[in-house]
Amino acid sequence: MDKKDESFYFDDCDICKMTKQAEEEGRSLSKDELLGAFKEQKKKQKAKTKK
Repeated sequence: MDKKDESFYFDDCDICKMTKQAEEEGRSLSKDELLGAFKEQKKKQKAKTKK
């Protein structure tokens, strides 16, 4: 797996954070990890729009 430049992770959403962490550990995210990250990000996004 090629190490990405810091600018590749363009924001601090859960998906980017988890992907970056997995890359630093020398692995890719599993399907379950990705689905969980998307679910968590969606929940946070909904909470933001309710304010």
